Amino acid sequence: MRFRATLLASIIALTSFAQGVIDVHSHIITPEFVSALENEGRLLDEGFPIPKYDVMAHLRWMDEAGVNTSVLTLAAPQPTSALVVRKTNEP
Repeated sequence: MRFRATLLASIIALTSFAQGVIDVHSHIITPEFVSALENEGRLLDEGFPIPKYDVMAHLRWMDEAGVNTSVLTLAAPQPTSALVVRKTNEP
């Protein structure tokens, strides 16, 4: 019982400090990104299908997890087209 109380108190304390949390490992996968990989025949370079990216689902996850900011990077594999990479990185 004491362990459970300590665990519960720890969880409450940790969640109260979760303000300003930054997620530094999230990937953005745009339709152009997927299309470029498909054109290069590289969709399965990592050995598994590239997941679908949904900005609204990502924002919901951030809200639920208490994350204020996500640093988005390109997923692997990356297209060889510098133009596609540049377009993905620009707002």
